[in-house]
Amino acid sequence: MDVLATGSVSASEAALRELTPVEELADDFTMWARSEAERAARLMAYARTLQGEEHSPSGQYLLSVLRMRTRRLVDWVLLAMTTPETRAVMPIVARGVRSTDPETQSQAIEALETVGARQVLSVLLPLLESDGSKPPSSRERALDELSADFDPWLKTLASRALAETEGSAADVSVPSLSVMEPMATPRILSAMDKVLALQRVHMFSELDPEDLDLIARATTESSYEPAAPVYLRGEPGEELLLIVEGSAVVTTGEGSERRLIETYGPGEQVGELALLTGGARSADVHAGEEGLRGLALSNSDLMSVLEERPAVSLGMLGTLAKRLIEQT
Repeated sequence: MDVLATGSVSASEAALRELTPVEELADDFTMWARSEAERAARLMAYARTLQGEEHSPSGQYLLSVLRMRTRRLVDWVLLAMTTPETRAVMPIVARGVRSTDPETQSQAIEALETVGARQVLSVLLPLLESDGSKPPSSRERALDELSADFDPWLKTLASRALAETEGSAADVSVPSLSVMEPMATPRILSAMDKVLALQRVHMFSELDPEDLDLIARATTESSYEPAAPVYLRGEPGEELLLIVEGSAVVTTGEGSERRLIETYGPGEQVGELALLTGGARSADVHAGEEGLRGLALSNSDLMSVLEERPAVSLGMLGTLAKRLIEQT
């Protein structure tokens, strides 16, 4: 219980799985689950208010993080409330919690009442009632409240979203969640700018912001003039480039035989095919007409990420399959 109250996300999840399922819900465990359910309901309410948030990059990512945080909390509460008497009905309850349909929510409540799990129902009620936590009256009110939240990422993103509306987002920095040596050269992009750029990349889009921060701090910034070579065919594949601005043009062949393979833009990556296969570059990559700015991730840093984060591996496999199809 101490780990649940004060531990990291991974430690809390490990403690929760060690504690559950339980034969009988203890008072302290029930109180913890109720507080998490209430927290999830509040975050759901904020997400409803910010639905369709298109005012700023930070606002868009804030909505994504709210959903990620909510999904985890819901999963934790459902796991914590799984007892021998609720095990059979928990799939119905899970559907009800994740649905906005009143009838589906009612089915979940009825399922818990049928097995007499009133203690469990009292904990899950904020999640099973669409009005369990009323959303703030406006976008500005939601952002203002979130900017005072204890979660450093929700707090920072909400503050940046407000600042971006006023044109002063550069004054809001990323939480200090990882320790890095001072960089030898000045950075053009802030740590938060890198995180926001990385979350646009498909293979990183479902990662928690804490993980993106660690990846972001392992990248180095690269910029190329229009038509400048980025990677050349036959070179060893020692890094991939995540595109922040501009475009990358991939071609094969020489002179009149040169053939366009693909053009990639912001939120996409180039160079991962050779990096993952360990072979040489199979095509030439040049900056597009408007130039190219990106974040380079080395082989060793990427392999560390893939070993630690299976979700990234799955995203990379999908991207790799797509690239292989494009080049055949």
